[in-house]
Amino acid sequence: MILAMMGMRIVVSSALSLVMMVSLAGCAFSDPRIDDTPKPWTSAQANSSFASQVEEVLAAHTKAYGIVSSYAVDHPSDSVTAILATLAAQDSVLRGPAPQWRTPGEAMSPRPSQGEPGEALSTLRDLCTSKANATTGKYALLWASLAASAEQMNRGLSGSYSPAVPADPTRTITIVKEEEALNAVIAVYHQAIFQIESSIGFVPPGDPLRDTLVNSVVDLKSQRDTLMAYGEDNGFESVESHGIYPLPAQHDKNATLALVAENQTSLVTATGAWVASSAHPDLATRALLLTATFGWPYGVGGAIWPGWPDPA
Repeated sequence: MILAMMGMRIVVSSALSLVMMVSLAGCAFSDPRIDDTPKPWTSAQANSSFASQVEEVLAAHTKAYGIVSSYAVDHPSDSVTAILATLAAQDSVLRGPAPQWRTPGEAMSPRPSQGEPGEALSTLRDLCTSKANATTGKYALLWASLAASAEQMNRGLSGSYSPAVPADPTRTITIVKEEEALNAVIAVYHQAIFQIESSIGFVPPGDPLRDTLVNSVVDLKSQRDTLMAYGEDNGFESVESHGIYPLPAQHDKNATLALVAENQTSLVTATGAWVASSAHPDLATRALLLTATFGWPYGVGGAIWPGWPDPA
């Protein structure tokens, strides 16, 4: 798996360890950090501002859920059905006992309402982006993932949105120093650029896929250079490309599409870890929004929580 080769530090926690973490002395472990060690907050401290954020986001999410459900009546499709399933799963978590751990609560049926679904999802995306930029740690990742998902669903209204990836609340991401998290993202970009650029030569001339791949490489290089410049501005030691990375043994269209999907998963998961590890996650959140839709021209679908390392 690409992330394993990149040395991504993803922690798969058991349900027991998760329960122990959130029950220790009534504390939840989150930012702010002291020397990169999470500082315990009491439940009251951790939940006071977060609860109000959840309430505000839930209101926007409920509105979007109702508008999309009304839209589905006159615009039935597999994509809209999948979008409604994603909204239902997110609604359950936002109403649950611990949204920051994506713990499901009691699901609510949507209340159909009138409105433009794209506008409602864009409003939800922008609100969640602002919430992500105003906090840190797993809270920032929660809001950034919701923002990225809203962007995916918005695009899926007029395109192909595949069934959502199941959210596994026992999976979380290790919060590390931002330099380490950012370099892990850049390392994935290096590999994605090499692999996708190399695959262009195996696509027959005249196939529209060639132009799509070329455009993707241009976008990936631009974003990588932006992240490297950010690292340099902050005094981080940059990670260099290995030059050559593994390529599929079979060179055909299906193998190329599978490679794109694999790289999107790697990019989104690595970027999610960076969002959670950054003290100022605004750039990381924007990067997550970009990577969450990187595979869209290739038919790569959505996820309930883009950025969390959920199994495919």
